[in-house]
Amino acid sequence: MSKQHVRQVVAALAETASMSGSGWVRVHCPFCEESGHRSTSKNLAINPETGYFRCWRWEWCGTKGNMFGRAGDGSVLSLDYAPLSVEDVLHAAQQVMEGKEPTTRAAAPVVKKPVVQDLPGFHPIDPAAPGVATSHLMYLLKRRVPRQAIKSVGIGYSTDSRWAGYVIIPIVNSGEYYGFVARNMVEKRYKNSAGYTRENLFNRDALSEETDVPIAIVEGLFDALPHWPYAVACNGKPTDAQLEVIAKAKRPICMMLDADAQLVGDMAALRLRMRGKEVHTAKLAPGTDPGELSSEQFADLLFGGAS
Repeated sequence: MSKQHVRQVVAALAETASMSGSGWVRVHCPFCEESGHRSTSKNLAINPETGYFRCWRWEWCGTKGNMFGRAGDGSVLSLDYAPLSVEDVLHAAQQVMEGKEPTTRAAAPVVKKPVVQDLPGFHPIDPAAPGVATSHLMYLLKRRVPRQAIKSVGIGYSTDSRWAGYVIIPIVNSGEYYGFVARNMVEKRYKNSAGYTRENLFNRDALSEETDVPIAIVEGLFDALPHWPYAVACNGKPTDAQLEVIAKAKRPICMMLDADAQLVGDMAALRLRMRGKEVHTAKLAPGTDPGELSSEQFADLLFGGAS
């Protein structure tokens, strides 16, 4: 993070700042403007206490980091591994004032997810070279699944004729494989692997990350995938067992169920508040699912704005 970048963020704060319902400051993103993609929306969110910031217009920009930190390789820190306490940020700020390189936490090691082993002929899709899986990749991109999510989740396909026309989504939590969910690319039809149960939330590990960036709780996998990794999917409306897991989250919660499940989301949020969780409910426009939201719309709801 160069001093020029810090000055740009500070200038944006002075000129266009407004508070969101969750206490984050929203400003026009100066980095979007640099790349020629100016938006009238305030896409850059900044935590005024810790210095975290992120541009939520990730299809064009996605700049993220900490006002006072940088990674060891010189790249901007991700929100996940920026300093997590005010004390850390103040210490880093003092080092910057003294002209020193600020010290920060090392990035967490990348955990290699296991290959699906209970499906004959399974192959992960390589977004850079899909080969015979070109139709699968085109389907995922049409559903607004980012290439990085395809790779990180390990979404794939099977050469077994029984699974022709399906994309295969592995469910992996804490490095352990729990099965897969398969989605037909032509018909709205799902098939689960033997032994897979809904209690194994998709992207459950995100709940354990200690950060003040909210995590969205959504129904379907294709509601979560377009906004990877900032959404956890219940594969349906949340069950009692799933709410028990969500109640242990180490970050704020945003209940973002489909518009027709608003009452279910409100009741789930109430139960979580009774457990002492910081939670708010996103109100989607009638007929809208989270997977249909743009990154800007998703970010506004995630941080407590209006739909």
